Amino acid sequence: MSGRYPVRTMGAIGGTILPTYVTNTDVRALKNRLNPFVVALSNDVAACAGIPDATRSAYQSWAAAWTTYYQTEEATIGPFDWGAAAAMDQGETYEKDLQSWQQKIASGGWNCAPTAPLPSGTGAADDSTHTTIRVVAAAAIVIALVVGVREVMKK
Repeated sequence: MSGRYPVRTMGAIGGTILPTYVTNTDVRALKNRLNPFVVALSNDVAACAGIPDATRSAYQSWAAAWTTYYQTEEATIGPFDWGAAAAMDQGETYEKDLQSWQQKIASGGWNCAPTAPLPSGTGAADDSTHTTIRVVAAAAIVIALVVGVREVMKK
């Protein structure tokens, strides 16, 4: 998933050449999309008596860390969303962990079935219109930088 955010890693063959700008809005959209799945799984874990204490404790620790991440407001300094790419990486890691927890609870042999489906991975950052806008904006930034460097080099 993190290949969608070349601001963190420049695109390669088959990817995008220009960086994509990840905003705090993207991070909040991911958090808001995943939180209902976490809440549902937490309710499922609480309701299933067959889950071993060690597994339940490990899940509860993970869910507490998720809650802290979910409740943390993203930092905005001036016109920039500092830390948005790192926060998006962290959110994507939580999404993968959530899917792993759902599968573990479902297949653990404890007669527990998660009530929520697996997250689909289709958050706001996947929306092609938003992605196109971000790519165009990034291209404009790159062009402005190139023109600026060229002007400085002329002097």
